[in-house]
Amino acid sequence: MGKDIAIIGVGRFGTKLLERFNLFGNVTFLCGRRLAPELMVLGQKYGIQISTNYQEILDQIDLAVIATPANTHYSIVKDCLLNNKHIFVEKPLYTNLAEAKECLDLAKKKNLTLYVDDVFLYRNEYQELKARLSGEIDTIRFIWRKYGSFKESILNNLLYHDLYLLTDLLGKNKIHDFEVINCSSPLEEERIDILEFKFRYGKTAVKCEYNRAYSGESEKEIKLILDSRETITWNNNDIFVGDTKIDLEVSDALDTMLSRFLNDEVNYARNHLLALNSIALLEDISIKIGSKRI
Repeated sequence: MGKDIAIIGVGRFGTKLLERFNLFGNVTFLCGRRLAPELMVLGQKYGIQISTNYQEILDQIDLAVIATPANTHYSIVKDCLLNNKHIFVEKPLYTNLAEAKECLDLAKKKNLTLYVDDVFLYRNEYQELKARLSGEIDTIRFIWRKYGSFKESILNNLLYHDLYLLTDLLGKNKIHDFEVINCSSPLEEERIDILEFKFRYGKTAVKCEYNRAYSGESEKEIKLILDSRETITWNNNDIFVGDTKIDLEVSDALDTMLSRFLNDEVNYARNHLLALNSIALLEDISIKIGSKRI
């Protein structure tokens, strides 16, 4: 893995990535679309060179960390691959399955690493949930209630995380018996902020509820009901087996993911499978919902 790193995109997640990669590696460039005040402040804080054109600095780096909006990923990732750069990219890789396959194939052909953010896999709570599985999963319920963020679609922003977890738990499959329960726009007419639906994934019943207009305390929950009727629930930072709370040490999943990535301790084949299947599911769900507002 190369040592000289450029962070491309310095929004909320890009700033987090800058902080972490600066601990584990050598960030030499910070790239934004314009010389915004926040870009200047970050550059001065970390003593990092600033650029408003990532293409001009590619010959000076080994690794591109891409944290721009999803609809920009294809052109940036492809540019970086054609310039023989290793890549870490914020989820989702793309919103188009054909483009995702094209760039993953290009990375493989050029023997370059391309890793897609799947940080929830590294949560201790998720690892504990998987370790507690003892039988087939009959039902999965995903719930995510929070306020914001609104720069990406609700599918890319919230649902994508659960789709790669779903794939990790149950493998590659297709959606059937899809039903929309709620699809509404309480905050902005042309943007969906509440979305609830259910479907079957193979033999497993799945129900998803997302609300990014929620005014209460944020809540992230995954509940598994096994064929034995035992329940395993991951709620915020806690794991419950039935009604019993499991003592669990909480670690920083982002630090774990990035340090393993930089030390080549990640499973790229699994990462690519999860990314591609999640994009395929996103495309299918978007079509089934049938709304351009997503």
